[in-house]
Parts: sequence; C-alpha cells; structure tokens
Amino acid sequence: MTYLLFGLLLNEYPDNYAFELTARLITLYGLKPNITNLMKQCDEQSPRHCALIVPYSQIQPPGNGLIYSMNKHTTPVVDLDFTNNQMAAISLSNKIIVINMRTGNTAIDLKLPTLNEPYLNSTTITKIDTDQTQQDMTNNDSGDSDSSNDSNDEEKFKHYMFLVNSLHNVYLISSQGDIKFHRTSEKGYSTVEVINRRMGLCILAEQNSNSVECWNLRQNKLVSTIDLSTNLPVKQVLCAPLKTYLIIVVLVNGTILFYMFKESTFIHRGTIDAGKHLDVVIVDKDKLICTFDSTIPIDFAHIDLQRLSETQQILSDKDIIKTLVAFNPPISPKPIQKIILPDDNDQIDNESMKLSFIALTKESLCVVHVCRKDHISYVRIPGQYDVVSTHVKRVHFIYTARGGTINMFKWKCIEGEDNELGTCDIHHIYQLFLSIDISSSAVLTIKPSSDSGKNILISFEIYLFPIICYRWFISLFDAKWNY
Repeated sequence: MTYLLFGLLLNEYPDNYAFELTARLITLYGLKPNITNLMKQCDEQSPRHCALIVPYSQIQPPGNGLIYSMNKHTTPVVDLDFTNNQMAAISLSNKIIVINMRTGNTAIDLKLPTLNEPYLNSTTITKIDTDQTQQDMTNNDSGDSDSSNDSNDEEKFKHYMFLVNSLHNVYLISSQGDIKFHRTSEKGYSTVEVINRRMGLCILAEQNSNSVECWNLRQNKLVSTIDLSTNLPVKQVLCAPLKTYLIIVVLVNGTILFYMFKESTFIHRGTIDAGKHLDVVIVDKDKLICTFDSTIPIDFAHIDLQRLSETQQILSDKDIIKTLVAFNPPISPKPIQKIILPDDNDQIDNESMKLSFIALTKESLCVVHVCRKDHISYVRIPGQYDVVSTHVKRVHFIYTARGGTINMFKWKCIEGEDNELGTCDIHHIYQLFLSIDISSSAVLTIKPSSDSGKNILISFEIYLFPIICYRWFISLFDAKWNY
C-alpha cells in the first residue's frame, strides 16, 4: 500500500525514495522489526541521494483511507476544488496543478506569473463558447461541460483556462501558459467573480471604489459598468445566477443595491437599507443571507431574490420580501464569524435544501436548515474550528479541522411527540463519527467530492505533502447512531 501511494512520485523523483518512505512510516519505527530495519538503512544511505531528513511523522501510515498524496506545490495551497464532473482536482499556490482523478497523474503543472504577493483565488473555465452572444444572458451556464464518459481526458485538459487573482492582479491563463487577459489595480480588487463561464463574463470591483465592471474575458473587452451616484465605497459584490443574472452591491453603510444584468447592461431593480450593523452577506441560491453584529437581536435575515430577478420594475425597500429569523435559544456568541454553504449547493433543488448553511462562531458551528416545510432550525456542535466543510449530497456530515486534526460529525433531526399546540416538537442530535490526527501541519482546506462525500481532498500548510486524498469507507456512513 505504501508503494502504491507514492509510486507516481518516485517515477519523477526516484532519489526521494527514503524520504517518501520514512515520512509515512516513522510512527512504526521500533514497533515493526522489518520496517525499523528498512528505515535504518534509509537513514544510513539516503544522504547520498537526498538531503531531506524526516524528524517526525509528516503523514499517517497507509491503511487508514489515504489513497493519494501530492507534493508538487512549494508554497501553501490557497485554493482547492474539483471540477463539477469530479474528473480533475485543481489546486492553486504560485502555480496551478491539475490532477487527473482517474489516474492520479499530474495533467497540468502551470507556473503562474511571478508576483510580489500571493495568489488568492482560482476559477477553472473548461470551455468558453465562442458562439454565444452578449444578448443571450439567460442563465444557461452549465459550468464544467466535460462529459465524464469520454476517456480522452488529456485532450480536455489542454482546453482548460484559469482565472486567477492576487490582490492587485487578475489573469486569464490557458493550460499552455498563454495570458489571455490581464488587469491590474493600484487599490486592489475586493471582488473577482466569473458570472458566466461559457461566455467568459467576469465581475471586477476595486477596494474603496464606487463602481463595478463586467468584462468579457474572451474578447478582453469591457462590457458594462455600474457607476454609483454615491461617494460611499463598495464593500462587497455578489452574483445570484437565477433565470437572469442578479448582481448585488453592498455598500459600507449597509445599503444593498440589486441590478439585473441583461443584454450587456446593468439594470437597477431595487435598493434596501440593511443598516450600519450589517455584517456577513452571502448568496444562497435564490436567497440573500445577512447577519448582523451583536447589537441586533436576530440571528439572520434572508431576502427573496427570485422576484428581483423576474421583475421589470424598480422595487422599493418595502416591496422586497425580507424574513427575519430569531432562534430560541439564539446562536451565540455573536457576531457570526463566517457563513459556510455546502459545496455544490447550486446542484440540488428541493424543499429541504431551500435554506441550508453553517454559521461559524468563536465557540461552535451551527447548522441552519429546514426541518420540515417552513420550520427553520439549527443544530449546535460546540468547539473551535479553523476549517469547516460539507457537501450538498451529504449535508448531515460535517468535516472540521483544528490544526492538523480532522473531525467528522453526523447530525440529524428527531421528531418528538405533539405538544399542547398540536404541533410536533423537533430535537437535534449530533455525534462525533471520526477523529484523525492527520498531520503535524495545519489543515488549510477540506474538499469533499460529490460521490456521496467518500473522497476528500485535504491541503496542508506544509510544502512537503500539501495535498492528500482520503477515501472514507462506506461502512462509516452507514454506521448506526450511538445514543
């Protein structure tokens, strides 16, 4: 099993044999005679081939679900994702690495332009459709259009393009390293977001500015601009890909403006005043989730975006449907630090997933969800977490990390007896299913795949093994609850 894990790496770096072996098996030193003897030989002979010495375990030994490790990156991995069809895993540091998930081979090893600042985000565009026009702006963006049944993976990877950005630079780069688009900003960018991958449309907004731009990446052309009539700077720009694209502009004073992007033009559709206490704002499919600081006695508010995307009129504050949610007991402590949506949240459309997110606080994570048709509730899992993740196909499983330890929790709703009002009380339980002290280095990212979440990509702060892939056994997911 050990050789299966790093066999591909040895094909490229055969002199690293001793390092790859001892980094995985050092915890067995002194416990297994044959392995102990092998590692002694590695210590004696490896300096002739490789200067790296392993002082402590870098990664867990095989046999615990680890199926792949990759050490192509030399700086921290800041972004990690699967393509929609799970054909490839894409990671970003000062380069982009694309791993063919069928073979485990490195399909793309792309060095990015050298900057004096780190890259922050990457968006993979598998194909830009040159036949679509700006007038066709209904939401027909299918994201990754590759068919997972086609075995010609390597040919597909050649057509990949990557929109990457640092604070002051935005690039569109082909898999061959050709720069197709480049923009710079002295102020720095607060928002870089692709709103239509097939057409290659991207939203850019600078920090402390009062304008928003839409660019055509394929044509390297400015399509449209929102020039606000206020001197208040833009705090955040969001996109809701509904029937038509809805652009949400949040100002620093809590004002939220809504624009429809249609026929290459931004059309104003409404404004609300959320107030100076507005904190976190995020799009959850057809809803806008808003949280507030500790002075506001509600947990969150959600705003209906569907009507805004369909109307031909400019809606006033009172015309926009807003729902305020205050739990008893409330989510605490406030303010909520972060809102985390399930991965691939836009791929599922059913009643139970109309509202589903994780609210992260200093002392716990709270899974907000719809227990039954209109009953919004949450389950609280105490603890301090650096990383939290879940997948839309397995929302009852929560993956967390603190330092180099990964925990997996399972939660569910339990219907009790009818109360005096004739309605059914609902209770929540959670259970720690798995805890792995996976590395001496801090976990940066956990990315569950869409295949029921059994494959998990994990990136680390260290450079020796920045990315590994784990497979959780199916029996784990089907295990019974321990009440």
